[in-house]
Amino acid sequence: MSDNYILDIGELQDLEKIAYSIKLKENTEDYASFVNERVDQILDESYNRKRASFQKALVDMGRYMDMEHNAANFKTRSADVKRLQDVIETNNNTMKNSSDQDLNNSKRQFEINEYYYYNKLETLFFLQLFFIATLSMAVIFHLQKTGILNSQLAGYLTLILMAVVVVTGLYRYFYTKRTRDTRLWHRRKFEGPEVITRESPLKCDSNGNIAVDLDKILGKGTVGCAVGAYNQAKSQYNKAEAGLKDANNQIINNIKLFQETGALPQGSSSSFSICPAS
Repeated sequence: MSDNYILDIGELQDLEKIAYSIKLKENTEDYASFVNERVDQILDESYNRKRASFQKALVDMGRYMDMEHNAANFKTRSADVKRLQDVIETNNNTMKNSSDQDLNNSKRQFEINEYYYYNKLETLFFLQLFFIATLSMAVIFHLQKTGILNSQLAGYLTLILMAVVVVTGLYRYFYTKRTRDTRLWHRRKFEGPEVITRESPLKCDSNGNIAVDLDKILGKGTVGCAVGAYNQAKSQYNKAEAGLKDANNQIINNIKLFQETGALPQGSSSSFSICPAS
C-alpha cells in the first residue's frame, strides 16, 4: 500500500517537472535565465572543486617540501654529529695511545732503575767483601808480625780470604753475563731444549713454481714403492688397451669380409658371430 503511494508521488513529481519544462520553453526569457543560472551554477561548482583540489595539492606539496627540508636538515645534523663523534673518538684514541705509551715508558724506566739499583747494590756488596777481606788480611799480617800467628797459618787464612773474594767476583760476573736476564734483575734465563730445524721439502724452481721433494716427505723407500706400483699399473693398462685395439680391428675386418663375400669368419659355426675365436 505504501509502495503505491511512493510510486504515485514519483509520477506526480515527474509530471510537475514536465509541466515546468513546457512552461519554460513557452517563455524564452525564463528559459534563458534558467539555462544561464544552471550554467553559472555548474561553472561555480567546477571552479570551487578545482580550487579546493588545487588548495589541497598546494598544502600537500608544502608539507612534502617541509618534510624534505626536515630530512635534509636531519641528515646535515647527523653528519655533523658523526664528524663530532669521529673527532672525539680520534682524540680518545690519541689520549689512550699516549697513556699506553707513557705507561710502557714508566714501566720500562722502573725496570731500568731497578736493574741499576740492584747492580750497584751487588757491586757495593762485592766491594764491602773485598774491603773486609783486605782488612782481615791486614789484621792477619799484624798478628803474624807480633808472633801470635805463624807464617803457615797466616798464609792459609790469607789464601782462604783471597779465594772467597775471587770466587765471589767470578760468580757474580758469569752469573750476570750468562744466567741473569738482561731486562729484569730478578729473572733468570734457563737453557731450553734444543730446537731441531728440518729443511722444508718445498722448494721453488727457476720459473718460480713449487717443487716438492717426496723423498724428504714420505721417505725414499715409500716413493720408490709407489713409483713401481704406478709403472706396473701403467704397463698393464697399456697391454689391455693394445688388446682392445687388436680385437676391435679384427671385428671390423670380419664385418667387412662378411659384407663383401658373405663368408663367415674362421672358427664360426652355422650361427654368425663377429667375435674372434678364443
